Amino acid sequence: MAAGKVISIRALGQRVGALLRTTTFHLTLSYIALFGISVSLLTLFFYWSTIGLIVRENDATLKSEITGLAEQYLEHVTARIVADAVCDHLHQAI
Repeated sequence: MAAGKVISIRALGQRVGALLRTTTFHLTLSYIALFGISVSLLTLFFYWSTIGLIVRENDATLKSEITGLAEQYLEHVTARIVADAVCDHLHQAI
């Protein structure tokens, strides 16, 4: 009984060895490698594009926030200067 299993395992090993040497198997492995490389490159492209988009959007948002804050600061500083000048003028008049 054990000898029958050894023969079938040996025959299976020979079949696998024969399969590994076929052109079909080599072409299949080549296609799998080519497909894997293609998917990796496509994933890298989408990643790179997405990062670029996020950076551009963040830069635009920060630039608009800085501009808005600078305008508010200038408006408040100008109003504060005018208020101080009016107060100084009123104190001098009294």
